[in-house]
Amino acid sequence: MDGGYTAWTPWGDCSGNCNGKTSKSRTCHNPTPCNGGKDCQDLGTDKLEKQCGPVDGQWGSWGSWESCINPNPDPWDINGLGTRIRQRYCNENAPICGGADCIGTDTDSENCTVITNTRIIYHRWSFCKPEAGVKDQTCVGTRSRNIKLVNDRTFEVLNQTEETESCYQTLSVMDGGYTTWTAWADCSGDCNAMTSKSRTCHNPTPCNGGKDCQDLGTDKLEKQCGPVNGQWGSWGSWGPCSNPDPTSIYGTGTHIRRRYCNETAPICGGDDCIGSGTDSGNCREVPPCLTPKILDERYLRKDSPMVIYTSARVEIYPLTRNNCTQSNILFNFWNLYLIEPTNGNETQMGNSTYTLNFRIDSDVGLYRLYTKIGYPENMFYWMEESMYIQIVHPPPHASIRGGNGRTIGKGLIDFDALSVSYNLINGPGDPSGLTFQWKCLNFVTNSLYKLIQLNIDQSNAFNDQTNKEETKWYQTGFTSFVEEQVPWINASVLNKRIKYYRSTGTNCSKADAFFVKIDADNNTDSNVTTQQYFELVQLTQIYDIKYIKDMKKNPNSTMDKSDVLPLPSYDTLVKNELLTFLDVLFDESKLLSYTTDFYGMLSSSYLTLESIMQLQGLDGLPPSADINFFNNLTIWLQTARRGIDISYQIQEVLDTFDNYLSYVNHGLELTDFIGIDGYILMSIDSSRNCLLDFLAEITEGFIEINSYDWFDMKDKERFYTEWIENELYQSSACPGFVGSVNGTGSLNVSGGDVDAGMGYLLIVRVDFEGAVSYFTQFAQSVNGTPPLIEVECRFNCMKKTALTSIMSLKSSCPFCTVDQLRGAKFWWNVKDFDTLTRSAEDNKNWQQWMLSEENRRQFVIKADVLTANAGYLIEAYLQLSTGTVSMAIWSVTTNILPYGGSCEIENASRGEFKVTVSNWKDEGFRSVKNPSIDWKEQINYRILEMIGGKEVILYYGFEEENYITLKPGLAVDNYTIAVRVQIYDIFVDYTECTVDPGKVSPKYAAMDPSSISAYLTSAAENIDYYFNSGNVKAGCDEY
Repeated sequence: MDGGYTAWTPWGDCSGNCNGKTSKSRTCHNPTPCNGGKDCQDLGTDKLEKQCGPVDGQWGSWGSWESCINPNPDPWDINGLGTRIRQRYCNENAPICGGADCIGTDTDSENCTVITNTRIIYHRWSFCKPEAGVKDQTCVGTRSRNIKLVNDRTFEVLNQTEETESCYQTLSVMDGGYTTWTAWADCSGDCNAMTSKSRTCHNPTPCNGGKDCQDLGTDKLEKQCGPVNGQWGSWGSWGPCSNPDPTSIYGTGTHIRRRYCNETAPICGGDDCIGSGTDSGNCREVPPCLTPKILDERYLRKDSPMVIYTSARVEIYPLTRNNCTQSNILFNFWNLYLIEPTNGNETQMGNSTYTLNFRIDSDVGLYRLYTKIGYPENMFYWMEESMYIQIVHPPPHASIRGGNGRTIGKGLIDFDALSVSYNLINGPGDPSGLTFQWKCLNFVTNSLYKLIQLNIDQSNAFNDQTNKEETKWYQTGFTSFVEEQVPWINASVLNKRIKYYRSTGTNCSKADAFFVKIDADNNTDSNVTTQQYFELVQLTQIYDIKYIKDMKKNPNSTMDKSDVLPLPSYDTLVKNELLTFLDVLFDESKLLSYTTDFYGMLSSSYLTLESIMQLQGLDGLPPSADINFFNNLTIWLQTARRGIDISYQIQEVLDTFDNYLSYVNHGLELTDFIGIDGYILMSIDSSRNCLLDFLAEITEGFIEINSYDWFDMKDKERFYTEWIENELYQSSACPGFVGSVNGTGSLNVSGGDVDAGMGYLLIVRVDFEGAVSYFTQFAQSVNGTPPLIEVECRFNCMKKTALTSIMSLKSSCPFCTVDQLRGAKFWWNVKDFDTLTRSAEDNKNWQQWMLSEENRRQFVIKADVLTANAGYLIEAYLQLSTGTVSMAIWSVTTNILPYGGSCEIENASRGEFKVTVSNWKDEGFRSVKNPSIDWKEQINYRILEMIGGKEVILYYGFEEENYITLKPGLAVDNYTIAVRVQIYDIFVDYTECTVDPGKVSPKYAAMDPSSISAYLTSAAENIDYYFNSGNVKAGCDEY
């Protein structure tokens, strides 16, 4: 092997002596000569020398490339662009003795591809859903999906995230709709400013080309700030059911819910929320098969008992039914407990009663009636419930001898209430148990009828609390309801159309007065441009219709709607506003209830304050009753009179139009032919009334009602009521009157009183064990000494006069001598008496009503001739032989019939019908309607089946929910019957409604004469039916 040189060593270091020499060498060891091989002498010298001096640096070779990396790593970039580097060093020749460094960089880089061995997994998009916090919740939404980064070899999840994007929640074209209105903006900072509320077109949001809300009316309303009453927020959820008996599994307990006065806070002098923030209700745990009701829900609380009079005999039936078994037999028992008024302790009255019903026949007091009901006889399945019953005496009959009005002369005049007053338990002639209080007021009136116009509130005279606890008109919600609607009415295009037609005197028209524009352009030449022609077609040629009420189903047109020329653009908007307004007016009959309550209660207030007006100009009034006092009262009465008239008018319109509402909705298709204007002007009944009349009455009434300051009206009413209590009774008290608790009184009338024309109001309060009645006698002083005429009520002429009975009076002169009566004449007259204005006019028909002769002491009129809820003054005259004439007046107020309810009938189980009467009210002995308390009065129901002109009584009693069994029809002639429901009050007057069950089909099985077994089967089914219906009673335990 021949030898070879190694690489040269570096030059020797000159840094120590840059002026010397340096050398480098190599050796013959690459390879080393071996086995006689040649050495390196033929390859040149093995050492070199040179003079030391400056030496520039020289780069060594580049090193290897490092790994490919990403300087800003994205974990989701699984095969992204990166860089890699390599390095070299300045060590080939190090710079010495002032030589230059290596020129260039020591690092080199290049692009490279990063290999991660990962992959991304995309999950499915979620459903498109609304985005929180934005107005659009129905059109544009968001959707999301999960993304994962996993190791492609180990499948380890290295990273994960969620991706979100916009999306459409629907692919359908969706028209926009308005949200609910916001609350009115806060006025508390400036009660004289304007306030507003708004809504947005996001319920739903217009989507995929759908229409916006411009056809649905305005999105902003404004009104003047002013007093705002507090309004309750919504009721919270019911709490847990608390059963009075913790050991009971089934039965009725109570639960509580709460609300807060935060829907609208009272501002600018508005009232706080009226009512309680806590409500308790009944909750039931019902066993299998039984219906949940046992007793009437209105009377299940101690603070809301059923009130009945001691003179009444009421039977209570359970309402529970067994829906599971063919046998309808339920077992129950009753316990009655008297509740002590002082400590609330209960005492059981008598033993348990095991009967279907319970008869109330107890003394005055508050009672709890308990019943347990179940099946079978051992009551394995049962439930229990209690109702509360308040038994009170009926108000006693209160009167003063001489009737409601009389003439008196000078001297000491006696007044006798004792001999003509009595409690209704013992009857006439027995005043035992009665206590009396008197008030006497005097005014210069000069006329008995001027005196009668004074209507002083009797309960206020004695500071009784009865009227103070009754709901007032300003607590009904009517004015607040109207105030809320008027800004919308004023902003609506519908109201602008109504006002236009009213101002132009446009009348309603029959359907045949409307013509439809039909496209009549038959030109088919596309190269010819012509004007579009149309013809007018009478609406009745398209629809067979006279009035909207004839359309009980959606109308079907014989004309294709595509042939009808386009209608005005505002039609859709006005049509939508019409539908919105009708929904508001008839929402669960809320407005009708508000209006009825407002009318009745404002009428009552009007009567009280009108009586003050009659005092104007009379002597003896308090100094505060100056000209401003009566001027303000006049304004109050005028406003109240308009409120009464408008609310009554609205009641009438709502009641009437409610009958046409369904037809109006069905007939809306007509607007595609005659437009909304034509629809509003088309007659809806034979009286030529149309929607324009109805809508105008409501909108104009609302706007006028809203123009009055009802907060000021409330304050003024309180002022005048307090004035009566605190000033009038003191300043106008009769100085010469003495009244006793035993029912007699005396009045000293001076000659000066007679000369001045003094009139006297004698008010007596009669109390019988907590039941109270009042009577007012108007006594007018006249010249001479007119004797007392005593008018005696013989029948049906007490505080209330029933309509369905005759009325009988008798006049006499108890203190006249025989000589005075010799040749004396008695006669009668009848006047209509307006209880509101207290004005009287001669009745022109009363002689035709008479059953007695006109010029006799007896006065008897027929039944069913007087008008309900009306007043009459019956005048009794006596002329003595001396020529002296005396007069007495007997006032009659006729009964108010039960009102406000409804009657319904529906199929029930096993061939029965369920008749339900609900919400009936009656005023009882009170003089005016008051819906807030009239529901507590005693009402009885009679259900009659009418077949072939004959009446069959199916039920008579108290319960409002009844199951009746009607006689089945024959197999070949099912027959139609009528069921009449009569709602009776305590005066045995009634209101009647008719319900129609339709055809009554046979309930028995048809017999197959060819089969003995079929005959026996059908016979058994017939027996089952009649037995279970109650029409057949078994004579043994089994049958």
